[in-house]
Amino acid sequence: RLAGPGRGKTIRFAVSGACGLLALGSKENAATLPLFVALYEWFFFQDLSLAWVRDNARKLALAGAAGAVLAVVYLAGAGWANMVQDYEQHGFTMVQRVMTEWRVVVLYLSLFVFPHPSRLSVAHDIPLSHGLVTPPSTLAAALFLLALFAGAVALARRERFLSFAVLWLLGNLVVESSVIGLDLVFEHRMYLPMALLPPAAAVFLFRWVPKKTVAAAFLCVLIAVFGAWTIQRNAVWKSAEALWTDAVQKAPGLAVPHNNLAAAYYNQGRYALAAEQYNQTLALDPDNLLALYNLGVLYHQAGRPDLAADCLQKALAVQPGYMDALNELGVVYLDAGLLDKAEDTFRRALAINPDSAPAYANLGVVLMRMGRVKDAVQAEFEAIQIDPEYVDAQVNMAVTLIAWGRPADAEKHLRKALEIDPGNIRAKKNLGFLLLAHLGRPREAADLFLEILEADPGNRDALFGLKQVEKVTAG
Repeated sequence: RLAGPGRGKTIRFAVSGACGLLALGSKENAATLPLFVALYEWFFFQDLSLAWVRDNARKLALAGAAGAVLAVVYLAGAGWANMVQDYEQHGFTMVQRVMTEWRVVVLYLSLFVFPHPSRLSVAHDIPLSHGLVTPPSTLAAALFLLALFAGAVALARRERFLSFAVLWLLGNLVVESSVIGLDLVFEHRMYLPMALLPPAAAVFLFRWVPKKTVAAAFLCVLIAVFGAWTIQRNAVWKSAEALWTDAVQKAPGLAVPHNNLAAAYYNQGRYALAAEQYNQTLALDPDNLLALYNLGVLYHQAGRPDLAADCLQKALAVQPGYMDALNELGVVYLDAGLLDKAEDTFRRALAINPDSAPAYANLGVVLMRMGRVKDAVQAEFEAIQIDPEYVDAQVNMAVTLIAWGRPADAEKHLRKALEIDPGNIRAKKNLGFLLLAHLGRPREAADLFLEILEADPGNRDALFGLKQVEKVTAG
């Protein structure tokens, strides 16, 4: 803006425009950037001149119309459909969200002023506003924000920077704190809007505190306190468990923190605690797909196929085309020996998604168990055709080919599986027994069993395989 006329100014302007487009491609919030470029020009270069607004009214109107057209194009496409889906998923209306966001913005401002770690959370449980006075804080928040905006406008000439900082704050919250059907509260939505608040606060402080040394000392104390609080808050982010435990304690009525804490416990192998949190999630949100699916997986691992099937069927009742739930339910039936139900489930999955390699691979195992070896080979072939890098399908095909009396072909598939995943224990185990029992190569088999024991010292199959190698070589 301050560059002299010439080629350099044009290049810099073009680069700035490109950066703006890249920003818009990175985050929708950048849609407000042209507005604030114009507002900055008017505030700090044109001295709030109404004559400048009149002279450029046509350009400003065209820019506003272009923005409106882009918004309409966005909403007319997938944007509107996504918004409708978001509102249905969250269970609140657009009007309820807008009114609630008035209180949320006030919450954001209070967190900026007093960011004690006890008030900060990755999840906030804020009740919906169903009307202007339900709760009463809705109207109070609306009046406060209106007064804040009016004050910024009224003081624009006298307090130019403070006014712009307030307008920057409110304007940059519009995208995520208005009509779009997002989650109600996220602290990180203040990152960009609050960018001008610290310097504005410093300007205000040094302007109104008579002694500059007192103002500077106060700022130093404030920085030290906020720094200590930052370090304290960072401790919560040291692990997923710590983060979501903190969120559960601060927002026990929200399903998402319970669900995410359950996932943290699951990843640690603490399955009982994970199941407890998944059940708590479902108590708050009975149709939570992830919780239903993950709890089904946990019950399956715990040897409770009845409970596992119940959770997975509930997930499928919510979303009939949920492929992960269909595949897991089929495996539950397979492990429980309910082969007919397992076959039917995997075929349901393939009817929804004919390109599902896991569904074909699992169907092959079912057909193999049913003694339909040729059909099993065809199912595993389909899985491999869809995804040649799918290790389970390669191993399943090898097991099926062994039963069909084709050990040489089985070895090729097992070698391929180990080429894809050199550490795959299941592939090594099956290759070891194939080499030992069908191909007469016990030394190679022994090497594979030893590799398995190096990775898993207590592996019973590998220990048994070594004993069989000793018997064969001794004989």
